[in-house]
Amino acid sequence: MFGSLARDSIRQAITRAERLTTELIRTVETLFARFPLDEENKALRARLVDQRARALSEWLDTQSARDSNGDDEAWRLRPCPTLTFVNGAGELDQKHDQDLRDTCVMLLDRAGCDLLTICDITGHSYRSAQIIVKHYRARNADRADAGIDRLELQVRKDGMKG
Repeated sequence: MFGSLARDSIRQAITRAERLTTELIRTVETLFARFPLDEENKALRARLVDQRARALSEWLDTQSARDSNGDDEAWRLRPCPTLTFVNGAGELDQKHDQDLRDTCVMLLDRAGCDLLTICDITGHSYRSAQIIVKHYRARNADRADAGIDRLELQVRKDGMKG
């Protein structure tokens, strides 16, 4: 989540990540205190959750800029702030390994891998990988757009109007 600087050894990168995790946990109450959640007004609550997310993002950006001296080329592995986020309840949350495994299944599917290959790589059962692909595949906007384009061509070819 915090990235790895090119100048750091693996041990230094781990130490930095541990330090930033501790600092974030210690800071989060203060960071979110400016945006107390309103339990009654749903619109206000949603705005405050968004403001908490912005505050977290700014904090993460500040830490990254400080540690890299503002040099984008200083990273061996760039920070991935989307792994830590503010959830719908307005609380600090993190992606879990299961979220990343499902993402990997979908990236492999989009790369053209068959289900058996996906299972070999990720360790999912065939049924589990099939359920993941079935669940998420419809959420590919490019594939959906291409499907609509094919439908349009078919409708024109068949002479339908409308």
